[in-house]
Amino acid sequence: MVSEVVAVAKRNLAPGETFGDIGGPDVFHRINRYEEAKALRGILMGLATGGRTTRAIVKGDLLTEGNFRPDSSGLSYKLRHLQDEMLAGEQGL
Repeated sequence: MVSEVVAVAKRNLAPGETFGDIGGPDVFHRINRYEEAKALRGILMGLATGGRTTRAIVKGDLLTEGNFRPDSSGLSYKLRHLQDEMLAGEQGL
């Protein structure tokens, strides 16, 4: 893994807001190095759709596991979780 595309707030977001599809008014996306995105616990592009803020997020801040909860019922979420498990097994993590 070399890079990740993570979600960044387009505007100030209140706790409890639910996100729509990619390209909506809530987030834009930025490429980060894989290690940086993982260390920051950034929410990946495609995993913000249908998710919900758990805290207030200031415009320009990264969505993270600490301030956002993805919709874990979505296919993208399930596939990414499976990929992460497979990679962890290959790397002996």
